[in-house]
Amino acid sequence: MSRPRMQVGSLALALLLPWPALADGELPSANRGELLYRVHCRSCHGEDATGDGPMAELLKVKPADLTLLAEGSEGEFEPDQVYRKIDGRDQVRGHGGSEMPIWGLSFQSSGLDSDQEHDVRKRIEDLVAYLASLQRTDEDTVRD
Repeated sequence: MSRPRMQVGSLALALLLPWPALADGELPSANRGELLYRVHCRSCHGEDATGDGPMAELLKVKPADLTLLAEGSEGEFEPDQVYRKIDGRDQVRGHGGSEMPIWGLSFQSSGLDSDQEHDVRKRIEDLVAYLASLQRTDEDTVRD
């Protein structure tokens, strides 16, 4: 039981720390997305993004298997839909809550008096690029 508590504390700390500005071209998007995934998503969605992270058992709703996002959309990975889900800011409040944090807000640094929307958008786009790279193909399903 002490391990999940430590990871919750690490996640909370990661959310409070300011993010340095990302320089375009520093790393390809999927590589930056992987780094963001490891810090913000892995504790719930797991090392392999299959929904079995160490925090998953403590949640009311099991985290999604992020390797099957294309399968849930008739074989097409829909980056706009995935972006909106991660961002989370356009949900209608009266229609139920999200199972995930609202990363569009969490990726903003408090105390900055500047427009952070570009940096927030870039982080979410990088995460989407990484998740696109994880999608299972029909060949993967046949081998499993």
